[in-house]
Amino acid sequence: KRAAASTEKRADDNEESLKVRISTFRENTEKILVQYPSKLKRLDAERSVDLIFDDVISAIDETLVKKATA
Repeated sequence: KRAAASTEKRADDNEESLKVRISTFRENTEKILVQYPSKLKRLDAERSVDLIFDDVISAIDETLVKKATA
């Protein structure tokens, strides 16, 4: 929707460019995540915002407790 909201047409605002950007993001992100498995916390984001927020808060709290006791 970025292209529709913009008054200026960008050359890279098309479906193929978007697919490449998403693919690049996924590839690069995965390379980073595999380097830090013990620091990674995966959450189910296919739920309500409130449940996701509660999980994020819990994950942050757990991290802070671990740092405080380390």
